[in-house]
Amino acid sequence: QELYGIITPNGLCFERHHGGVPKIDPAQHRLVLHGMVDRPLIFTMDDFLWYQLKPSREAPLNFEPGDRIVALAEANGQLVFGAHLVWDEGFGEGWGEEELWELSEAEARELLFGTLQATVSRYAGRIAGWIVVNEIVANGDEGERGMRTDYPWYQTIGREFVAESFHLARQHDPNATLVLNEFGFETANEFGDRPGPRRRN
Repeated sequence: QELYGIITPNGLCFERHHGGVPKIDPAQHRLVLHGMVDRPLIFTMDDFLWYQLKPSREAPLNFEPGDRIVALAEANGQLVFGAHLVWDEGFGEGWGEEELWELSEAEARELLFGTLQATVSRYAGRIAGWIVVNEIVANGDEGERGMRTDYPWYQTIGREFVAESFHLARQHDPNATLVLNEFGFETANEFGDRPGPRRRN
């Protein structure tokens, strides 16, 4: 009911959808919910996005940004909410424009699920919640059976990658809260999202 209001100090801005998102340097800012809460909560920003975690197909996993934010939270008695384990963006310049789309199913499964398993296992018991899959619900009648098809993992693995990602995350961290994150369910925006049809998906 009360969707608008200041939830952080003026020096830090939180936007709940894609309209008017402020440009900030993720290395210099953190989103923290504290004050009149049972337990302070810190949100990761780019710490687990693949341009840092897996900067190229050949690169080893880089957990340094994730290790830093988890250590910071633990030192300050904060819970951590991690984002995103699976997305179709955030890969960075180390990945070719079509590279993910050209993977075979076996290659895609090894890459996606291997990275997810290694990440969740490393922080099991230390992350309160994960955005497991980000922005997969189709806009209205676009996509197929409610899912976006312009998603590399959909094209290489199939729609089952969503359920398999959740099962794998649950297997390796049984106590974490697992979330499917979406946008465009409240208001129309400049991207053409229509809340009614999106909600029906």
